Amino acid sequence: MTTIAANKTSIACDLQFTHTGGIKFRGATKIVELTPEVAEKLFGCKKAIIGFCGNADIWGELVGWFNSPDNKPPRCKDIELLMLTDEGKIYHGTTLANWMEIKEPYFAIGSGMHLAIAAMAAGSDPKKAIQIASKHDPNTGMGVKTYKL
Repeated sequence: MTTIAANKTSIACDLQFTHTGGIKFRGATKIVELTPEVAEKLFGCKKAIIGFCGNADIWGELVGWFNSPDNKPPRCKDIELLMLTDEGKIYHGTTLANWMEIKEPYFAIGSGMHLAIAAMAAGSDPKKAIQIASKHDPNTGMGVKTYKL
């Protein structure tokens, strides 16, 4: 799977992808930064950064839709989303219609989420939390990418 971790000022992801055949490979990112126009249109904010874990095929469709959200949104199946906004708010979702605000100062999703949340509880930022999760979760690794507000 993967690990995505966020606090009120940054969001980070590991770069490991796993093919259904079991092969692991390094990808570019599991996070998309929305344009200000799209962030305003979809979420009423100036900036939104969204990370995913789960089905990478659906993620590709979502990234395309986020770039041009005028068409019908893709159906989210076997995917989990974590969003950070310019207002320092963290949201969790499994569809594009149902976002839940996380009132904690940090949160994580994916197979290494428990490790990342524990690391952030101990004072780590999201980047360090992903690095710690990478040491102990076989489905997290191959580097970290961080986005900051």
